[in-house]
Amino acid sequence: MFGIWREYHGPLVALLVSAALVLLARRARGGMAATAAAGAGLAAGWYMLSAAPLTLAPRGTPDRLFLLSLGLVAIALLATRFAAGRGPWPPLVVVAIATGWWVAGAPQSQAGLLAALHVELAVALLVIMTARLGAAAPPVEALRMLAAAATLPAALAVAHAPWAWTLLSLVPAAAALPLLLLPRGGDLASLPLAAALAATQAFATLLLGRLIRSGFTAADAAALAPLLTLALIGPVVARVRIGGRFAPVLGVALSAALAVLAVWAVRRWRV
Repeated sequence: MFGIWREYHGPLVALLVSAALVLLARRARGGMAATAAAGAGLAAGWYMLSAAPLTLAPRGTPDRLFLLSLGLVAIALLATRFAAGRGPWPPLVVVAIATGWWVAGAPQSQAGLLAALHVELAVALLVIMTARLGAAAPPVEALRMLAAAATLPAALAVAHAPWAWTLLSLVPAAAALPLLLLPRGGDLASLPLAAALAATQAFATLLLGRLIRSGFTAADAAALAPLLTLALIGPVVARVRIGGRFAPVLGVALSAALAVLAVWAVRRWRV
């Protein structure tokens, strides 16, 4: 048991923190605890994996994802408190811009902002696509986001990425799991999760892949696998005719499996 904790302490802490806030949200019938659950789990889990968590620099690296998660939680909480009736777009745009800026290295000058504009815009678009596809249609948003988050570590493992990346990407999946128990949807609980997942995908393709340099590898395919899972869920679930009440779950699992299979095919093709 101690060995499991030592190896997987980051994802386990993310699961425990997220689950604790979800249970609090169930007692309070939603509210701020529901909004903070996944984001707080992400921050706690990534903090445990950070090599030097109390050092604020350098910004915009995978080792500082816990700081991004804290910022995303703050934005979601402010939106829940002061802009709950204005729809999902205002907080989503703010979160997308903030995530793109962070992944690009958090540039402080105008020259730095312009030099990294392509990364900022690409990551912001990835955040928006992940969040909107996650909330696109039945099955419930929490299940869709869990499938997307769980696809990433599986895809990175299939792509033969370093174990540290697989462990890093297990944190969003662990933080997403308790969201299935939230009393109701429609809050901003999945917004920090969508943005953090998109940031992890972006770091994977920036540091492991070659997409940004006009190439394409299995690592790039793995980074895009969560997005492919979300895109497949609607069509696949609509065609699943077995399983009765569990048909949506089977459809979601099949979508994730197809996305991981696509990564395997790319790895075989690129060898």
